[in-house]
Amino acid sequence: MKLGTQEKIRMAEMALFLGSSLAFEFFDLKDSNYEEIVNLMQVSYLLDIISSFRTQRITDEYKELKELDKKIVSNTAYLIDYIGNNNPIGIFASYIYLYRQGYLSHDKNFVYDNDMKDFAGLLSVDVYRGKGVCRSIAHLLTGIYKEFGYNARTLVVNANSESIRNNLHLSNVSLQKSDKGNNFSKVISKLTSFIPTPNHAITLVDDGKNGYKLDPTNDCMMLNGKLNKLISPCSDKGIMRNYMMLDLFYSTLGDLDNDINLLKYIKQYNLPNINIDDYKELYLTAVEACIQNKDALDCFYEDNMSLYESVAEISKDQRGYLKRLFPLLPSGKKKGV
Repeated sequence: MKLGTQEKIRMAEMALFLGSSLAFEFFDLKDSNYEEIVNLMQVSYLLDIISSFRTQRITDEYKELKELDKKIVSNTAYLIDYIGNNNPIGIFASYIYLYRQGYLSHDKNFVYDNDMKDFAGLLSVDVYRGKGVCRSIAHLLTGIYKEFGYNARTLVVNANSESIRNNLHLSNVSLQKSDKGNNFSKVISKLTSFIPTPNHAITLVDDGKNGYKLDPTNDCMMLNGKLNKLISPCSDKGIMRNYMMLDLFYSTLGDLDNDINLLKYIKQYNLPNINIDDYKELYLTAVEACIQNKDALDCFYEDNMSLYESVAEISKDQRGYLKRLFPLLPSGKKKGV
């Protein structure tokens, strides 16, 4: 099935969902023989949302993107290993250097921007396109750790501004942000300041000894705090709150291959923090390795450029998340999903 066909199916599902709901209320069909029929008409749309857009996952384009993602993740892990940065912090530092320098993106340029495609379970596609937000960035890092054989998952957290502003930032490359991306992050931060709702995505990984809560969007690490708090190493006012059940819900919807074993998750989450001095040393050593191996990085980009171009071409007509959730909204573009 093609993405264009999927759009028509989802528009039909949405029309049935709205139409049956309106008919149910307008004609007062409660307790009538039509109630079961109306409920069935709503089911297909709701199931598609609950299963994280299952109809999207069976399209030809989605399958192509999944294969491209596997190749890019594998090639990236090989490069990082080749330059000697195969420990968790070395991988983290290398990844930030690579994506911020554009080595992982179409046109060798990545910008923090809310023009996301949000392919279900393939959020990394937005990094390859060159435009994405925290969930795109964290998802790709999680995939790279898994390629190395580490136990890793994406965490959804509620982060206050202090956890980002007053933290340990070691990268020598800044993150480019568009005006839209900046405004998007500010609005989300304000909306979620006083309610227990995730507003940010980071990566959790462990090496069997230490657990690492790493924020690849903002180039920082969080430490274990009390209960569900993660604390900035620079300020006890810098807090990210992790709502564990929401993480498991996110895993079920967005990353069906994630291990959602609660006991294993809790054990991984509560592993000790790495010593801050060790973190700095490993991070800066990894950055230096990236700088010293510029020729290898350039060759890597040349070898992967056609993969990024394919991703950009295949995904260009995919609608964003909200317009997939409500497919009757006008796209403002030529047809796509």
